Amino acid sequence: MTDEKLPQHFVLINGFLRSKFHWGKLPDLLKYDLGAKSIDLLELPGNGYSNLERTPDDIDEVIQIFRKQVPQQGLPCVILGQCLGGVVGTRWAQLYPKEVSHLIVLNTSSSHSPLHKRINPLMYSSLIKNMVLSEPIGFEKF
Repeated sequence: MTDEKLPQHFVLINGFLRSKFHWGKLPDLLKYDLGAKSIDLLELPGNGYSNLERTPDDIDEVIQIFRKQVPQQGLPCVILGQCLGGVVGTRWAQLYPKEVSHLIVLNTSSSHSPLHKRINPLMYSSLIKNMVLSEPIGFEKF
């Protein structure tokens, strides 16, 4: 790590069908190891604990929803996005570069990482089966 001081605010955005508990102990590690003062765990509308909300058709609409949830005094922030959360984080950084100091994306879709390279095709049937579980915790254990 360089001498550059990271911002004290982290925003973690999960991917499709994931919930905030998917991050496990990571928020605590960010606090203790990197000195994060605040961490927002955001869920895509229609997913996780936000599963009763309408899922927007447009990523820019998701960003507007998220921007209302993140305190302005916490900006600029580090965005850590996983899967679709990485796509949302990337777009957020494009639209509002002064709000995002660092962007970290994991397992994010792009032309360099199509679905068939990120998920073993032999797992598709198990994935579909678990998508219909009523409890989010069941899918997380998948």
